[in-house]
Amino acid sequence: MFKKITLIIIALVGLNANAQFTIDEDTLYAYGYVGANSADFSDLGAHTVIRSKAPQPETIRWNRFNVVLPSTEWSTGICDIISCRGPEVGNDSFTFNNAGDTGILSFHFYAKNIRGNGSFVVRFSRVNNPLDFKDVYINAQGWAPTGISSSMRTLMNVYPNPVNDFVNIKNPLIGKADLKVYNAQGQLVYESAFDNNARVDVSNFVSGLYTIVVQGEKGSTSTSFVKS
Repeated sequence: MFKKITLIIIALVGLNANAQFTIDEDTLYAYGYVGANSADFSDLGAHTVIRSKAPQPETIRWNRFNVVLPSTEWSTGICDIISCRGPEVGNDSFTFNNAGDTGILSFHFYAKNIRGNGSFVVRFSRVNNPLDFKDVYINAQGWAPTGISSSMRTLMNVYPNPVNDFVNIKNPLIGKADLKVYNAQGQLVYESAFDNNARVDVSNFVSGLYTIVVQGEKGSTSTSFVKS
C-alpha cells in the first residue's frame, strides 16, 4: 500500500511540473461599498492573468463552486478571455491558439443592500487533462453605504457598454490613480492617468472584450466592456 501511494504522489508532482497554463495570482480580494437597496448595486471586482504554455491549441474549462454570499441579493460574475457570465452559468470554456497567449480573467461580486463578506472559487482545467487544473480563490468585503451618496457607492461606472467610439469611466472612490485597458489576450492597449473619471477613445480598438483596471493609493478595481 505504501508503494502505491508513493507512486501516485510522484505522478501528480510530475503532472504539475508539466502544467500547460499558469495563472499569475490565485488568491484575489475585492473591496467596496454595497448598493443602498435591491435596485442599486456595486461591482466589486478583481482580476488576474492566465498564460498558455501549450505548444498547440488548448481549451480551458472553468467551473464556479463554493459560492458564499452574505445575502441572496448579492450575486457573482466571471469574465474569461472570451465572454462574461452571470450567476446562472456555472461553467464555460475558452481556447488558446498558441503557446505564449495570455488573457485577462476578472471576477465580480454584485453587492446589493447588505454589507458583509463573500467568496467563491473558480477551477480552471485543461479539457484534454482535467487533472491539470488551477483554483482561483476570490474574496470580497462589502462596506455599508450609510452616508455615502449614490455616485460614491458605484465603484466603477462604465458607459456606454457595448461601445463604438468613446467609453466613459467613473470611479469617485479611487481619486487619482492609473488607468489601464487590456484586450482579451492580456495585452496592454491603453493607459493614462485617472482622477475620478476618464473618457477613452476606443474607435480604433478591435471588436471584442476589454478589461479596465484602475489602481491608486486608495485601492484598485476592474471591470469589463465590449467594443462593438
